Amino acid sequence: MPAPRNKGEKVLWGVIVDISGGGLRFVSRTPYRQGTVLYLKYKLEIADKEKEFNMAAMVLSSEQIPNRADEYQNRVKFLNMNTTTREDIIKYIF
Repeated sequence: MPAPRNKGEKVLWGVIVDISGGGLRFVSRTPYRQGTVLYLKYKLEIADKEKEFNMAAMVLSSEQIPNRADEYQNRVKFLNMNTTTREDIIKYIF
């Protein structure tokens, strides 16, 4: 899910567990510092078509999941999202 923005940056994976028009929550094996900006790349199926999203998001929190070694629940807020992208995510939710 998090993806490099520039050549040479590290690719780290996560699983989205909740998404809204303003941000998302994902589980990963990597903890992130509050305020860190991540470049996210993920796909959602909207109206029977797969759509790829590439966007920046700021980490709001990152907490270890109880009783799950090396797994973290991360919450992020989307940055600079345009109206069309927000509407597409809302369509996915409903």
